[in-house]
Order: sequence, then C-alpha cells, then structure tokens
Amino acid sequence: MQDEENQDKKSNAPVHKVRLGAVTASVWEKVISINGKSITVNNVTFQKSFRDKAGNWKNTPSFHLEDLLSMQVVLRHTIDHLIEKNKE
Repeated sequence: MQDEENQDKKSNAPVHKVRLGAVTASVWEKVISINGKSITVNNVTFQKSFRDKAGNWKNTPSFHLEDLLSMQVVLRHTIDHLIEKNKE
C-alpha cells in the first residue's frame, strides 16, 4: 500500500492519496466561509485504474466485488489520516 503526501498544494490536486493495487482514495481540501470564519473541509473520492483494450490507462468510479476488500483497506487508511490531521 502506498501513502502519498502531496507537497504541491495546488488547488486542483489532492492533498493526500492512498493506493492499494488499482484502488485509490484522494483527499481534497476546500476552504469555506461560515459566518465570516474560514474553515477547511475535506472531501474524499475513490477510483479504480485499469487498462483499456488498447492498453491505455483509464480510471473509473465503479468497483467490482473483488475490489471491495482493497477499497476497505484504502478507506481505513484514509480515515486514519484524516483523524490524525484533525488532531493537529
């Protein structure tokens, strides 16, 4: 399994990724304003990588039954990361 910290804080790039095999979770940050106070919220997206018939890499948000165990592990590591981050 691979945990990837994104050092480049571009707004169009995830701030953290967790990958196991073909399954990846990406954590995205967004700063919002509530009652004049800025807060950072996180959203998480999941995708699976695969090669098409031509051999080109593609991504999909759909998962087969055999992907779900990998997704479970990726989800657990993503949750752990977010919990640790919120302690700071």
